[in-house]
Amino acid sequence: GAPLNLDDISPTARCVQKRLADLGYYNYKPTSRFGGFTILAMQNFQLKNALNKTDVFDTDTSTLLFSNEALFNTPASGKQLPQMPKKKYDVGLSFEKTNWHDGVANVFLEGSNATIVDYGTGLEFNITRTGGRDFALVKCMTSDDLNIYNSIAKAKSGWQKRTVIVQIGDINIAGSMLFDSLSGDDSVSQNAQDIEMELYFSGSVSDIDGFIDAEHQENIDSLSGESDG
Repeated sequence: GAPLNLDDISPTARCVQKRLADLGYYNYKPTSRFGGFTILAMQNFQLKNALNKTDVFDTDTSTLLFSNEALFNTPASGKQLPQMPKKKYDVGLSFEKTNWHDGVANVFLEGSNATIVDYGTGLEFNITRTGGRDFALVKCMTSDDLNIYNSIAKAKSGWQKRTVIVQIGDINIAGSMLFDSLSGDDSVSQNAQDIEMELYFSGSVSDIDGFIDAEHQENIDSLSGESDG
């Protein structure tokens, strides 16, 4: 598509911000505005990935950013940024790894409800599916559910992808969910309907060019015993 320039406002800018956040370059809530903080994050990404530094989001940067070859941000020491510990909390549940397109999407319909069990803490909250094509977009059902979501999200600043068990009726399915600690910020309304989250299952891909999110997939595989991590 067309390059992004300073102060452009578009869905593409939001996708860029989300991807830069996933890779550890952007530490703010996506705004859909290609502003100065986004450009600085993009330029840090370009430097880390041996691209020419630019003031616009060009084709070369887009191609690498949304590829499996994109490098994560690392501190000056060269050590990888710390990841959330994959604590194996005994939630006392059996679960299955079910493919999104072949199974989950046909059961977890838009407008239907489910319960999220965070595998790292055992905390539970209820959600409603609001949309999503290749993954589920969901919102907390009540303000109490949102408070539980925020208590999990605030365990670490910024974005984190966490292993979860999704209870849909009497079925427990392995999943991975994006938690955003900024969603509970004082500048954001605490109405449960204002906060939308991304929920991935086996076979889910990003809404950006069908990008396979390796971290989400690793979370799902670790639940089903298919990962070494």
